[in-house]
Amino acid sequence: MGTTTVELFGLARLRTGVRRVELPPGTLGQVLQELQRRLPALAGWCVQDGRLAPGFIVSVNRQYFTQDPQVELAPGDVVLLISADPGG
Repeated sequence: MGTTTVELFGLARLRTGVRRVELPPGTLGQVLQELQRRLPALAGWCVQDGRLAPGFIVSVNRQYFTQDPQVELAPGDVVLLISADPGG
């Protein structure tokens, strides 16, 4: 079974010092919960209960943007976590 790659940009990368994390695939909400578990600096600030906090969005495979926690992510998908703040 492959992994889903989450790449952190902007404030999320600055806060964690992490550029990329490999996680088990699932829904975006499940992936965000695992991301929050592995990178506690994101908890409550960027990720809240498996959902993105206001001011954050993800790009899936550089094809579309979403905040929907029900989006299914497959092995090999790349999720870019981006701060929607100016200069993010």
